[in-house]
Amino acid sequence: MPRQPIPLSIDDLARFARALAGELGDGAPSHQRLLNMLARSAGYRNHQELAADAGAHDQLDPSVVTEAAFDPKRVERALNHFDEHGMLMRWPTRNAAQKLVVWVFWADLPIGESISETAINDLFTAQHHFDDPATIRRMLVGLGRVERERDGSAYQRAKVPPEPEAEELIRRVHDRRR
Repeated sequence: MPRQPIPLSIDDLARFARALAGELGDGAPSHQRLLNMLARSAGYRNHQELAADAGAHDQLDPSVVTEAAFDPKRVERALNHFDEHGMLMRWPTRNAAQKLVVWVFWADLPIGESISETAINDLFTAQHHFDDPATIRRMLVGLGRVERERDGSAYQRAKVPPEPEAEELIRRVHDRRR
């Protein structure tokens, strides 16, 4: 069974770190070290970067920011790998383009349903010209966008929000498919 992501919202990370240190007992790392460990586990370099990011989000005025901006050049470069029917013609050589292109395949997976390896291969084969669904599947799993059973028998689309460029690429590719 694929693991179910559980969101965790913490109002005060310092208080959370103190409580965690209390639970860990005498062998607990220092307060600052624990804060840095928590920040790294959330994808930041350290606690200072996490705090700066949180401060930047607090300064945003939601009435001004209506839609996330995206890099149109990045979207265009990725879109060049798709034909006029929305089929992926070739596997991009650049890693950044690969990571963006696979969002289109992620978007085509059913939400909340498990799908067999054969079915996911058939779905991906129908959407590209280079006959290598395993590369796409592995990339999605490696990026955490698809979860799979340990034996590879079932796959499920992960609940991860696409980046703005990915949303635009998905929209444009789906427009070509219509």
